[in-house]
Amino acid sequence: MMRQRLIVGFVLMLGIVVSCAQNVVTATPPPAPVAPPPAPTPIPPVTVVDSASLQQKTLVGYQGWFSTPGDGSKVNGWNHWLRGSLPNQTPLVDMWPDLREYDADELFSTPLTLPDGSPAKVFSSYQGENGRAALSVDAGSRY
Repeated sequence: MMRQRLIVGFVLMLGIVVSCAQNVVTATPPPAPVAPPPAPTPIPPVTVVDSASLQQKTLVGYQGWFSTPGDGSKVNGWNHWLRGSLPNQTPLVDMWPDLREYDADELFSTPLTLPDGSPAKVFSSYQGENGRAALSVDAGSRY
């Protein structure tokens, strides 16, 4: 009987050891460091402008054709600002201009309103006798 107990105990101990050996967590090596991205290829400075090509050039321009009623132009309308007639006028521009750098005397109220209820304002490209739009063209060309 004693011998049977020893054999059963030995088998139980062997089972516990084998079971624990299967649950041993082995350490995994840390991941290899990631190489930094390659440096951008430097663009050599251009010493001579190639006038036969548009390569490596930036084109900018100003289209001075916006007019408003009361700006003194012969158009005397919302040229390139609004389409339609009152009360169904809609904007023709893709984005409303940022007018923070314009003086109050350079702006014209439209029949449209902003979310706060104030009139939406625009500038005119027309430079009449008062020279009022000269500042508008200057502000628009600074960009």
